[in-house]
Amino acid sequence: MNNIHIRVRTLLSLAAGVALSFQATVLSAAEPLRVCAAKDEMPYSNAAGEGFENRLAERVAELLGRPLEIVQSDRAAIYHVQEYLNAGKCDVIMGLDSTDPRVLTTKPYYRASYFFVVKRDGGPDIHDWNPEAWQKINKVAFAQGSPAEAMIREVGLFERNLSYIYSLIGFKPKRNEYIRFQPSRLISEVSSGVADVAIVWGPEAAPYIAQSTVPLEMRPVPDGTWQGNPILFQYEQSMGVRTGNEALRDALNQLIATHGPALRQELVDLGIPVTDPDAARVAAAPH
Repeated sequence: MNNIHIRVRTLLSLAAGVALSFQATVLSAAEPLRVCAAKDEMPYSNAAGEGFENRLAERVAELLGRPLEIVQSDRAAIYHVQEYLNAGKCDVIMGLDSTDPRVLTTKPYYRASYFFVVKRDGGPDIHDWNPEAWQKINKVAFAQGSPAEAMIREVGLFERNLSYIYSLIGFKPKRNEYIRFQPSRLISEVSSGVADVAIVWGPEAAPYIAQSTVPLEMRPVPDGTWQGNPILFQYEQSMGVRTGNEALRDALNQLIATHGPALRQELVDLGIPVTDPDAARVAAAPH
């Protein structure tokens, strides 16, 4: 008798949950999913909707059963949390570090890495942070403020590359202003032979590596240590929503749990090198 009562209560609870879920879906389906996107920050996004985050946004909105509204910005994505998401102008940012404290992040849906990029033929033998190998390097193309800067300092190449690095942004002063190191420029520095190696974030550089007429090779960058501090080169990526919007965060988490592999495959099909964050975590766990 007790077992019957438990099963009946369970079935009633499940039915109620389905009803609530259906009601929430009906209520939210009419509302557009507003996604922040920069007008000119390829390969992430552009005004024509050609970036990989544009494509992801389309797919996520479709899976949620909501119309998509891309909230385009003349400002770089680095400003979107404060000026758009937290200001209520959009609801979702498609790619943020999973540990970003400014927002509610979803569970990670892909993991990505920085890469050393060298010429496939005759490129330097750089695979790690061995200082001896780095002393044979003349010019290194990287973005200031990225993890690469700390390790270039560690291997003793920062000072002699400083003028060259500033040349990559036209010697523009960076004081109180964000200036992007264009991934296409970093890659062209290697293909043209100006730089011996570039250190780049895989998702933003891979499309330009594929377009290069000079064969290039990508090598994953291992983590390093600078002044006793760990410097990481692999990061899990999540979608971000406003603090307090647990309902949307939870809906996106459910979507990722069900469709995460398909979203990652979509990125891979677009030439974006990503991996399964859950698999990477299991592989890294002590056995």
